[in-house]
Amino acid sequence: LLGWAALDQGDRVGGIVFNDQTHLETRPRRSRKSLLRLIHDCLSFNHRLGEPEHAQPHNHFSDMIMAAQRTSRHGSLIFIISDFSSFGPDLETRLNQLGRHNDLHGIQVVDPLDRELPAPGRYSITDGIGIQEIDTRSRHARSRHIAQFEARTTQVQRAFQKVQGRFTQVAAFEQPDDYLPQFFDQRGGV
Repeated sequence: LLGWAALDQGDRVGGIVFNDQTHLETRPRRSRKSLLRLIHDCLSFNHRLGEPEHAQPHNHFSDMIMAAQRTSRHGSLIFIISDFSSFGPDLETRLNQLGRHNDLHGIQVVDPLDRELPAPGRYSITDGIGIQEIDTRSRHARSRHIAQFEARTTQVQRAFQKVQGRFTQVAAFEQPDDYLPQFFDQRGGV
């Protein structure tokens, strides 16, 4: 919806979709075909989420931010949509560089389990390759999990504030109508 609104305003739309193994870039253009390609790339990567990955990760979030810096023009409005789970000093440095000449908006997609562990108990989880058991009965572990999530979120918020960017947290289960209106101005533009 953000892309369609930008196209309706006559703006260019592009993006980078990536996972740990590969990425696809759609260069910014004023083209419905280009936007549809970006949407297709998002869907394609989404369908691969459940597939096990056997290779070592080699795509790093900070490298993708650097790629965005290469492909964007100064003064671009850039939305970074992520869970920001791998946020660290290198990524913060890249955001600072990208934010010097662009308007940044971070959208953190949060699963409820990111914020808080499930009810106390023992759970088996899998990544599609192996199975691991987690024990959420420890009050200390539950508190530490919440504290780590809040610390990372604060770190990400501060990084966007440093570059006068905006930051929004969105629950994974929310419907777009619940949060998208805040990204549009009164005329319906982004």
